[in-house]
Amino acid sequence: MGEALLRYRMNTRPLLAHVGVSSAGTIARAGHPPPAEAIVVMRDRFGLDITKHRARLFGHHLQADLILTVDRWTTDQADSIGASGPIEMLGDFVGTGEEVEDPYGGSIREYQYTSDQLDRLVDAAIARLETDAIARDAYR
Repeated sequence: MGEALLRYRMNTRPLLAHVGVSSAGTIARAGHPPPAEAIVVMRDRFGLDITKHRARLFGHHLQADLILTVDRWTTDQADSIGASGPIEMLGDFVGTGEEVEDPYGGSIREYQYTSDQLDRLVDAAIARLETDAIARDAYR
């Protein structure tokens, strides 16, 4: 859900449209489709189709300029796996310090709650990324 929302929002921002976005889980079941509840929530709330998304396992081979995680446990796991790139929890990146609960196996209401939280956090992350991009360009 976070990947789809971040990718969609970044593609609407000229300063960030070139940035690649992908997701991976530290306990993901590689190749599995998203839960039906996630598909429904993303379609109904944001008009996004995530039916083609497939889970990918996070590994040491991952290289990124920035790795955003959803909670402290995942941050610790990603760090211990040894990915190439800075790792930061999304809530810390945007200054709220909050963790995003994984709704996997939960009710549609839990997926809606998570999508609301991701919506807010993704907007804040984009604002920060845009500010950082403007600052970088000013120093060139």
